[in-house]
Amino acid sequence: AQPGDVFRSQGGATLFGMLDWFWKGIGDGVRPITLGVYGTGRPVIRSPVSREAVLYAGLGGLHIEGIDFRGDCPSPGTSGVKLGSTEAPCKNFKLTDVDVSGYSLGGIEAAGRVAHPVGDVGIESSRLHHNANGTHIGCVRGLTMIRVDAFENDLIGGDPNLHVGGYGIAVYDSESVLLEHCRGNRNGWKTTVGGHGGIILQNCDDGRVRYCRAVNNGDPTTNGDAQGIIFYGCRDCLGEHNYVAGNLNGGLSLHQD
Repeated sequence: AQPGDVFRSQGGATLFGMLDWFWKGIGDGVRPITLGVYGTGRPVIRSPVSREAVLYAGLGGLHIEGIDFRGDCPSPGTSGVKLGSTEAPCKNFKLTDVDVSGYSLGGIEAAGRVAHPVGDVGIESSRLHHNANGTHIGCVRGLTMIRVDAFENDLIGGDPNLHVGGYGIAVYDSESVLLEHCRGNRNGWKTTVGGHGGIILQNCDDGRVRYCRAVNNGDPTTNGDAQGIIFYGCRDCLGEHNYVAGNLNGGLSLHQD
């Protein structure tokens, strides 16, 4: 694949396999590679057992729209769409109207390093459900999530007592974060220890959570805890016009070690 290439899947088709662009050095962060749809209906990409559907570690520039991703991940550690590089800066990732389920780390994962974070990540009008976590995002500079519905995410694979599952939207160690009109509902019902909830920003700078909902996170019959919206170790972050209700251990959590 080359910068600016466009790949379209037939609507209604089911494709088996994964798109593996790992360490290929593709992309330039300016002219995105695009994955889209032609025809009617939604294409489904079913990834191999315990593998990603999309694995992209180029320099950036990947847009995905209108595709469903389905995983089969009996052991922890696999995300549906995995973006970013820990070896070099990368930027310009956009996911619109995607539906991701069945993965044992995050439905969508974007990860860089402090020295070279992932830049300019956008997720919009998407559904992330029945994964260990809806998102698993870290070391991103410039993250926008609008109308993302993250529901019924829980631990998939491994020991149910491990802290590896149960967040709807999870963002760590990132800067310039905007979550707007997102929902994190009914997450963390199987995880029996602390560390799960609807929406969490942890160790983030300049974060905004606006017009979001976090409802019924955590199972009241377990000994675990789950909050609606969590700001953990954050700086210059704001929550406004949000709705939280029915969460196991509080609607809003402000925490600093």
